[in-house]
Amino acid sequence: MRAWAFRLSLVFIFTIPWETAVVSGFGTLSRVAGIMMAAVWILAVLRSGHVRRVGLLHLLAGLFLLWNAASVLWSVDVTVTVVRVISIAQMVLLLVILWDLYRTPGAVRAGLQAYVFGACVIEGSLILTFLNDPEILRYQALGENANGTGVILALGIPVAWYLAASAPSSTRGHIQRVLDYIYLVGAVFCIALTATRFVMLMAVPGMLFGAATLSRLSLAWRSVVFVSVCITLLWLPTTVPERSLERLGTVDDEIASGDLNRRTVFWKEAIEVWKEHPLQGVGAAAFQSIAPSGRSAHNAFIGILADLGLIGLLLYGGIWATVLFQALAQPKWESRLWLTFLVALFIASNALAMWNSKGSWLFFGLLAASWGLSPEQRSSSPPSGLGAGHFRATLASQRR
Repeated sequence: MRAWAFRLSLVFIFTIPWETAVVSGFGTLSRVAGIMMAAVWILAVLRSGHVRRVGLLHLLAGLFLLWNAASVLWSVDVTVTVVRVISIAQMVLLLVILWDLYRTPGAVRAGLQAYVFGACVIEGSLILTFLNDPEILRYQALGENANGTGVILALGIPVAWYLAASAPSSTRGHIQRVLDYIYLVGAVFCIALTATRFVMLMAVPGMLFGAATLSRLSLAWRSVVFVSVCITLLWLPTTVPERSLERLGTVDDEIASGDLNRRTVFWKEAIEVWKEHPLQGVGAAAFQSIAPSGRSAHNAFIGILADLGLIGLLLYGGIWATVLFQALAQPKWESRLWLTFLVALFIASNALAMWNSKGSWLFFGLLAASWGLSPEQRSSSPPSGLGAGHFRATLASQRR
């Protein structure tokens, strides 16, 4: 039954990038897939009578959840706090499920590939919008705003580079590599269409990581990638709306002005609220209810400080410290992948409230699962791929 839970987890991961898509009265497709995954996994655990022993990351996440729940007692807006507690509980459950199911290198890679394929849906939606109306300043996809759309795509950039570089030298491997490289071209184009400046900065670590992965390719593939990059750089300025490019070109001005599109105003409001409630904050997700601007803090760390106080920030910081250690403790290329991801996520977290993002917790879970692999598992693992034989081998590991 764990094999079925694993299959459903891949479907769930695939839907995360476009989670705002709605399915009638059942809510988002991602929610439906998540409920099905969790239900089957719980049945599998009850049937087998065992679950993989959790680690420090899961304990810290559990404490973070408990502190969110405790904040209901002093929250200035109990309704939104209860909603946030339920959301964080789902994120913690996701961490545990991924830790229990993703026990092989192939499983981790399959999860990463599922996210990239899901992000391709975002690219397709955004490109269709562009073709229908090429004069919009900032494009968005499937109900997600321009900032969120850009973040989803930027987080997939280092993942796609990693998957492409580690694909096997087989027909299926070549197809996978081509699809991942197509995603990368689409991600750069679509990020430009969103005209989101901090996302452009997010993409830089991923592209640098991608340049490093070229050393793993044959000369023929390096030549293909080099030519593709040159064509993309020549093609983008002639296709992306001029106003979007002009907005992206104002990054230096935004940083020099110290305003960061009013984000510093929101940060100051959050810090002032925190000063009045230094230890416990005003309750999970409650800051926006009393903010003079009526806006969120637009910063995950400052937002947690206002919502959950110094204790909440220390717990969340502990989660970050744990995944950073786990990233550093992995083999060379996996370590580089996860460190690149954490840098990109850190940039996003200083512009948005990423601490409640499914994508953030998903990658925390996959990072931990990758860290939990033994050297024997890594050395005995076949080259990455999505072939039927590879998938059957991965599912077989879930049955044991």
